[in-house]
Parts: sequence; C-alpha cells; structure tokens
Amino acid sequence: MRRRKALSAFLGCILLVTLLSACTPKEQLPLETTKPPSPTASETEEPDVPSGEIEFYTFEPTVYAQGDIVIKYPQIVGDGGGRDVAQLNKLIEEAALRDVSFMQDEPDSYMYEIRYEVSYNSPQLISVLFIGYSYASGAAHPNNFLHTLTLDTERAEPIRLSGLVVTDAAFAEAVKNGWYTLLHEDITEEHREAVYAMIEDMGEEMWLERLRYTDDPTAQECSYLTESALGISISVPHVLGGHIEILLDYGELDPYRAEGSLLPQGA
Repeated sequence: MRRRKALSAFLGCILLVTLLSACTPKEQLPLETTKPPSPTASETEEPDVPSGEIEFYTFEPTVYAQGDIVIKYPQIVGDGGGRDVAQLNKLIEEAALRDVSFMQDEPDSYMYEIRYEVSYNSPQLISVLFIGYSYASGAAHPNNFLHTLTLDTERAEPIRLSGLVVTDAAFAEAVKNGWYTLLHEDITEEHREAVYAMIEDMGEEMWLERLRYTDDPTAQECSYLTESALGISISVPHVLGGHIEILLDYGELDPYRAEGSLLPQGA
C-alpha cells in the first residue's frame, strides 16, 4: 500500500513538472529580415560592379585615380548600334572628370570620390548619375554631391531639362510637390518638410530660375531619367544631406512636355 502511494506521488510530480514546462513561454527565434536593395551602389557592393545598367548599351567601368582622388565612370563597349560611341564616351568622361582641373595643382589637399549609376539606358537616351563625396583640407565638413549627364545618343550631345520639359511656373509647382528622396531612398516626413520649406523660402521667381538653369555647368541643380520617372536633384545644406532628388512619374509630365522632347512616355 505504501509503495503504491509513493509511486502515485512520484508520477504526480512528473506530471506537474511536464505541465509547467508546457506552459512556460518558449524563447522566440528572431525573424529573418532582408534589407531591400538600394537602387544605387552600396558600401558593401563590389566596387567595380555598378548598378542600374539595363537594356541597350553595354558599359565597362573606367577609373581615374590620383592620390585620394578616385573617380569611376562608365564607357560604352561595342559598336553601340551604329551610334558615335567615341563621342558619347568622350562626353561621359568629360562629365565625370569635370572637377579634376580644380584639384590637380594640390591633389593631396583633397579627398574626392565618385561612383556612378547608369539610371536609364535605351537606344535614344542614356542617363548617368555621378554620386560623389569630397573633402578639402581645412573644410568644416565633407560634401556629398550629385551631378548627372543625359545624352541624346543619335546626336551624341547632352540634353538639358529644358530640352525635355517646359520649365514654367506650373512645372515648378509640380516639382515642388513631387516625390522627395535621397538617391531614391525614402526620407522622413520631417526631412521632406524641411526641404519643402527651403524651396518655399526661395520664392517662386528664384525657384523657377533655378529650374530653368538646371543642367547648366554652373548650376546646382541637375536632371536625369529613370525607368519610370524624371529626376531633379537640388542642392541643400549639409545638415539636410547635401542634395535631394525629386521624382515625377512620366505619366504626370504630358502637360509640360517640350516640343520634340525625347522624354519617355508614362505607363
């Protein structure tokens, strides 16, 4: 009898421990997350494998290096479908190296790097982004910048924003209300509001004037094409990132299309 009671008690203890273990919350394994890929080259990307090269022309990376000045830019390889490849490559190279002459006398005083993205690549049009970082000895802070080049491949010449759209007051308002990004990455609402307020503070005339001079060699604004949108990069203070890109879908730009424009059609 005593043995039965002892055995029953022992089995009861095992059952209780089993139930308590079942009720104890299990440690949750962290969920696997995958960061969405950036549309531009990232710090972890292979240095000589640019992103964005699609569709028509084939490019190979070329590097200019002098001390801490390192500039990567694309060059078309092959016959280019009968286009003037030599002239197109010359224009791309000139755009990539446009700042070198200012630094050649004192290259050790500068840290200057450029990587590139071919953001649009079709038989008629090529658009290249030159994404840069610079620091001059003694400066208060480094500078992040972007300049661009869009080429009419048939004529083998650059196209400015004014050759694609009519840069009037209505277009200026459309740009101001476009999609604000930092190299196509979303920014916070506070960041967007700060840039919007900066544009508002310029006044309508100054904002329109800056857009009309977009892509001029002396201008702070530049334009480019993507698969689905026209991009306009504007210079902003260092605290706001150095530059901001505003995108407008091609389908929204029909009212502003310039005569004879090669601007891609919207979906």
